[in-house]
Amino acid sequence: MPIALRAAAFLALTLTAGQAAAADLPRRMVPPPEPAPTIERPQAVPATPALATGRLELTFRNTTSTAVNVRLRALNSSATWPVGGRFYIIDAIPDQTISLSCYTGTPICYGAWASDDRSVSWGVGLDGRVTCRGCCTTCGESPPATIVFSR
Repeated sequence: MPIALRAAAFLALTLTAGQAAAADLPRRMVPPPEPAPTIERPQAVPATPALATGRLELTFRNTTSTAVNVRLRALNSSATWPVGGRFYIIDAIPDQTISLSCYTGTPICYGAWASDDRSVSWGVGLDGRVTCRGCCTTCGESPPATIVFSR
């Protein structure tokens, strides 16, 4: 059963678990173990046809022996999914899919880190500052992707 979170009037996020026993899978969002992010002023968004609402779907497969924390970030703005400095916990269970609404053409990157060792990270990492290859996709223009976490 999907869980929908409203990030703002124009952003929606649905987190669903894998196919097997989806109703029995725990869904947890916890505050991050890092200090609260500084609050930035909202950026003005010009009203152009290029900003039509799009969708992005990412599937995460965790093959590690520990949970992996995941946060999605818009590359050129302060938008994150989920909002409020939270993150998703991807357990080593069947694939988990995150589907979100976003502006078409917006580059969105994933940052992930091991829940038991913050020095182990994937994508743009814990704070979104790590340079990565293949960890970003474009809203509304990229096919669904599967990201595999392994050590």
